[in-house]
Amino acid sequence: MKLNRNKFIVGDLFWKIKERSFDYLRLIYWKLFLGKIGKGSFIKYGARVVGNPKRISIGDNFKIWENCFIGIGLKASLRIGNNGLLGVGTYINCSKGNLMIGNGVAIAPYCKFFTYSHHYMPGKTVSETHKVADIIIEDDVLIGASVIILPGVTIKKGAVVAAGSVVTEDVESYSIVGGIPAKEIKRRIK
Repeated sequence: MKLNRNKFIVGDLFWKIKERSFDYLRLIYWKLFLGKIGKGSFIKYGARVVGNPKRISIGDNFKIWENCFIGIGLKASLRIGNNGLLGVGTYINCSKGNLMIGNGVAIAPYCKFFTYSHHYMPGKTVSETHKVADIIIEDDVLIGASVIILPGVTIKKGAVVAAGSVVTEDVESYSIVGGIPAKEIKRRIK
C-alpha cells in the first residue's frame, strides 16, 4: 500500500497553522493574567495555573509545554529565567514556598517540584507536620524526566539530575546526580 505523501503534508500544515494560531491567542491570555511573560516565551495548551497567576514571572524565550500544572499559594512565588523549558506534564507545587528557576534550565517531562510537603517528626502525627522551604534551580541545569525535587533543595549551576531521581538535598555545581535519594555519580565537564 502506497501512502499519499501530499495528503500528509497538507494535513501537517493545517495542524501547524492551527497550533500557532492558538499559541498566539493563549499568549494574549497569559500576558493579561501573569505577573510577567517575556518576549518569545509561550505556554502551550492544557497548562493550568491554580492560585494567583500574578505571582508568576517568566523571562524571555522560555517554553512551558502541554499539561503542566502550577499551584501557587498566597505567600509563594514562581520566578523563571530565560532560555529554558518545562517539559510536558510537569507539576509545580508552590503553595507556601518559592520556586526560582535560573537561565538555560531544561526540565524534562513529568517532573515534580514541592515547596510544601508533609514530613515525619517523632511524637507527632503525620498530618500535624510539614516542611515548607524554597527550591532554587540555578543556571544551566538539566533535570531528567520524572524527577521529584523536595522542599529546601538548591540545584547549583551546571548540575545534571538523572531521570527518575528523588532530590532531597542540595546538588553541587557541575555534578551529575541520580538515584533515590539522589547521590553524586560523577562530575560534569565544564
